[in-house]
Amino acid sequence: MALRAAVLILSCSIACGDAGPPSPTSGPIGSIVHIGPTAVTLYAVRHRLELDELPIDAPVPLVGAIELDADVAIPLVNFSPALQHASGRARVRCIDHCQIGDGAPVRIGRLDPVSLPGIALDGLDAEVRIKSGVARLTRWALASSDLELEVSFEVRLARSPAASALEGCLRFRPTAALATRDPKLHTLITLASPVGTDGWSHVRVTGTVGTPRLLAAVCDPMLAPR
Repeated sequence: MALRAAVLILSCSIACGDAGPPSPTSGPIGSIVHIGPTAVTLYAVRHRLELDELPIDAPVPLVGAIELDADVAIPLVNFSPALQHASGRARVRCIDHCQIGDGAPVRIGRLDPVSLPGIALDGLDAEVRIKSGVARLTRWALASSDLELEVSFEVRLARSPAASALEGCLRFRPTAALATRDPKLHTLITLASPVGTDGWSHVRVTGTVGTPRLLAAVCDPMLAPR
């Protein structure tokens, strides 16, 4: 009996082989979307994407390349995606010099448009987990020579994406290295929001995805990650 079991195991190891890690996916962002009979799934493995090619209406240009891992399921209810019941995870890593700004003029708050030469976001590594329609930032790491930034957020997904409720916090301060490299940009970042007693600027994020509100108010950067 033992000999038979050993032969079966050996045969399977030869025939089945070692599946190994999944192969990286590739293509435009739309290629990770798969529509099935009961759910829409987002699936990506080390999927390379160029930031400036993403369909994002960002107020400041984003450049560089990221790597995306995603495994998210959105159930279909009456043939429509029910975001409020979504679950899964997504992780983004910068793999090729990511930065905010490319030298083009941008407007920050009520200030006149100014040239933003670029703020390095190298070392970005973030993960979002979704459970019962609530998306939370559970991992945040950033190794930038220009900016220290702490982020937290929670999104309560609604059937209409734009109606999804936001609650988050941005806590940031420019580095001494940036003050040496670009004093004007250092000052501009400092003026974006009043500096608190802790030496950091705070911006609270509320509202909805469709109409977000950014408030210069002290907030807790550990609100969402846990």
